[in-house]
Amino acid sequence: MALRLKQMRRWRAYNCVGALSCPRKIASCKLRYFPNVKRNFGIEEVIFRCVNIEFGAKLSDQVRRARTDTDRMEYHMKLLPIAGAVVIGISLFAGQPVFADDFDITFKFERKHKCSANSLKITLSNIPEGTQEFQVALKDHDATGWNHGGGTVSNDGSGVIAEGALTEGYNGPCPPSSHLYEIIVRALDANDKELAEAGKKRMFP
Repeated sequence: MALRLKQMRRWRAYNCVGALSCPRKIASCKLRYFPNVKRNFGIEEVIFRCVNIEFGAKLSDQVRRARTDTDRMEYHMKLLPIAGAVVIGISLFAGQPVFADDFDITFKFERKHKCSANSLKITLSNIPEGTQEFQVALKDHDATGWNHGGGTVSNDGSGVIAEGALTEGYNGPCPPSSHLYEIIVRALDANDKELAEAGKKRMFP
């Protein structure tokens, strides 16, 4: 009885309800797996052998897929520490404070700025936290006795000192020939304490 149930399970696994209900499948199995066998197998033996072969093929395919999935999983597991380090590095970098040495400015002299009381536009970057205002001065390195003035401007968070914002005696570069000029910007806190200083030099004209 146990053997009969075992055979029935094999037939069912082979999509056969009974041995006589799938002769084409049995014939195909014999032709595929046992083409050179002279003697005739019994029907149950054919089903038994074919089921074992089919199961073996399915099992082999499952093992192959499992190994592939395992390799893929191991590969991703190897990448996790790297990805985690990158994410942590980005997070740490994003959370870093801006240091005084990072404070920087950019500007561009134009012809219209010559001898003009209308100050030029200055762009600021890496402004220190807590900056309330900027103190700006224009200096002529080739005529150090000449006072070009400057001004103090509130930090509005835009990162820009607008054109014409310097009003404390500012007068633009006005050399008889090319001079080296420097714009110096000091970042001040609410108590007028200097947080950082940045300067850039340009020839004019």
